Amino acid sequence: MGVGAAAALLRPSPGLPPRRGPSGHRGGEARKRRRIADAYFAIQAVPQPPFAVGGQARADVSLEARNGYHVNQEYPIELRLQAPAGVDLAKARLARADASAFDEARAVFPVVFTPREAGRKEITGELRFSVCDAQNCLLERRPVNFTVEVP
Repeated sequence: MGVGAAAALLRPSPGLPPRRGPSGHRGGEARKRRRIADAYFAIQAVPQPPFAVGGQARADVSLEARNGYHVNQEYPIELRLQAPAGVDLAKARLARADASAFDEARAVFPVVFTPREAGRKEITGELRFSVCDAQNCLLERRPVNFTVEVP
């Protein structure tokens, strides 16, 4: 397939604007999970308590392919992150090699961070990815964020 033919298969995802999912509490520490859903994929960011000043913490950002689509194994998937003041990220950019799981059904990125002060902290970013079916590949850039409460 030539370059022009491949480019013709790539199009932005149709559908509605991102929807936000539920928030929850676990272990007495507040956390907010964020979910973006589309007919062809779902993205979820789930903080993993406990959180403590100076302690290493983690949140899992996952991409799940849906309805006959699969995670494009050839696309240079990337998660770009920004931390607020008082939070250090182990890595601000995560790629395929950083994923704890990466196959046609899903990709999971462990976001490792260290809170340096107490309070409500929101980590934001953007996931750049592609999902495909037999006829189309969708190139996507979607916001990712999650909030933790550090005691």
